[in-house]
Amino acid sequence: LTCSRSSGRVGDCKQQPMAATVGLWVGVLVMVVGEGPTSPSSETAAVWFLAAAADGTPQWTTDNHPKQPIMLTSPQLPIPLRLHRSHKYHVDELQSPEPSDGAQTTVHRTAANLLSCARLNPEAVTAYYDDPAVVTTVAQRVIPALERYSRELGAAVRRAWGRLTDDPALRQAFVLKADFFRVAVVFLEGGWWLDADVRCIDPIVAALDREPIRDAITAAATRANLAPPRIEEAAAGCVWAWEGETAERALGRIDQSSPLNWAFGCAAEHPFLAAVLEEMAAQINAYDYRRTAASRSPEFTARVRHPNAPDGWLHIDVLSMTGPALVERALRQYTGLDLLQIRVNRTGESPMDRGTWDRATLFDPPDRQAAAASRVLVLPYCFFRSRGCGHLNARFDDQVIFHHEFETAWRPSFWHNYADPNPTTAPMLEDAGTGDARQDL
Repeated sequence: LTCSRSSGRVGDCKQQPMAATVGLWVGVLVMVVGEGPTSPSSETAAVWFLAAAADGTPQWTTDNHPKQPIMLTSPQLPIPLRLHRSHKYHVDELQSPEPSDGAQTTVHRTAANLLSCARLNPEAVTAYYDDPAVVTTVAQRVIPALERYSRELGAAVRRAWGRLTDDPALRQAFVLKADFFRVAVVFLEGGWWLDADVRCIDPIVAALDREPIRDAITAAATRANLAPPRIEEAAAGCVWAWEGETAERALGRIDQSSPLNWAFGCAAEHPFLAAVLEEMAAQINAYDYRRTAASRSPEFTARVRHPNAPDGWLHIDVLSMTGPALVERALRQYTGLDLLQIRVNRTGESPMDRGTWDRATLFDPPDRQAAAASRVLVLPYCFFRSRGCGHLNARFDDQVIFHHEFETAWRPSFWHNYADPNPTTAPMLEDAGTGDARQDL
């Protein structure tokens, strides 16, 4: 299996001569805050592209695909360097002057986050979607493409998007559309999706196209009884990172093992993304507030008004309907495996041994004869999250690419994690079950 550094699609990355190419674009980063607009006009629904000038200042344009050809992340990870970003703000707002007192508002932090990735990844294309562009892109491009890919999936997605638009409860939580859009647009075009509250702290290629990552991929393939890929061969066409460490399960904090969804990269038309969209559409289409069980994580719910609710309010379980918990279910169904058991028993992550937390996990599709680009690579906990996780120092030099600020508006913010140029040691938490102290990462 060989893939060149020019773009293509996952279906084109297969066993063939060295001249073969793989097509992948980069996912859209959409962290949309607040409710979306109702009927965007063509004038307000443009997709914008961001680049950093030589002096680091932002340059915005509506020229489509200003950089060609789009490079891939690496031969082993043939994901296009197309960064998809999104927020409710129009480009004009993102370019507004900062307050004279130096206090950054959310719009200015968002602009800084977008520019950080453009500066660190000058070879990448950064596409930006405001809320109207999200709605228009799904209606005009995503749904027709999905219907061509699979009539059944396209029909389910069309109905689900209609519910997100028209249902009196679901339409109030634009975060559901944001979750849906990130998967759909990466499926459509491929690439890297980054929430708007994600800041780049390492160049993508420099962090992922290097020996420690290649060694981690080789070890993951060996543990999965797969032939380790050569340096010029594709290893996986979809890259995620674990949201929590296995110790959280041991301490009773989580009951699943989920990949995070605020940053990920995949090839266009990757079959795992199709599986995620299928599960997401099923959850949205089956939603009935009268038969919805209470969320076990109420702090991760979207609170919306509904006239028939007992107290006039509903709490929509975003994590389970469109968020990381749904991604976990989709990956479990895609592979037929218990993800936590795979991490512990095959990958060898020991819940209380940090020395094992730096191991990557490679998941093969159900058809083991499928192209290697159909595989899913999940990087260790703390990748795409923040610096300062000690278990990533020895192997990866704490290069985690992205920093997530956890700044949202669809739920009460329970923690802020802004980038600290001089991080200190994380506080120690006491294990309620044993009294043992452990570092909270």
